[in-house]
Amino acid sequence: MTNHTLTLFLGVLPLLAFVIVESLLSPQWALISTIIVAFIEAVWTYREMGELDIVSWITLVTVLLLAIYSYRVKNPLFLKLQPALLSLLFAGGLIFSALIDQHLLLEFADKYYFLAGEEAAKQLKFLLTQDYFRQLLKINTWTMGVALSLHSALASYAAFKLSNWWWITVRSLGFYTILALSTLIARLLN
Repeated sequence: MTNHTLTLFLGVLPLLAFVIVESLLSPQWALISTIIVAFIEAVWTYREMGELDIVSWITLVTVLLLAIYSYRVKNPLFLKLQPALLSLLFAGGLIFSALIDQHLLLEFADKYYFLAGEEAAKQLKFLLTQDYFRQLLKINTWTMGVALSLHSALASYAAFKLSNWWWITVRSLGFYTILALSTLIARLLN
């Protein structure tokens, strides 16, 4: 796994820190650790990628604002709603981009293909010259938007009704599963 690939999975670390620390100490200490880990993650991402892209900024800002607010009102539910809010925000962005024929997945692939690592970047650059692959990314913009809407609903349910461990599972494993399924469906539709 390249460092660039690793940074794609770091978004869950502040929330995982919350779950672990909360199970050992208190919700207040868990929220403090979440803020600290969010800053560490942002520094790591900047160091590895040379910038914080829009997704990293949105993730950092929402984690920080919701963790601080949760700390102030002494209710971690607001932080636990962060994955649902992000999924809903990204779902709206993907669906809107498809509606205006500016398919975000295709635009991100065109702009960031080099982050996949040297060999994978060569393959991705070639695939981006193929019409079927570009069409797949356009369809996947729709399917991923719908899938992220579903993830938002599931993450909201988990925040309100499930334990912290199930909530983090829905946030992380559920998120990546939803993305994989949306891509599989896009491939079947292409």
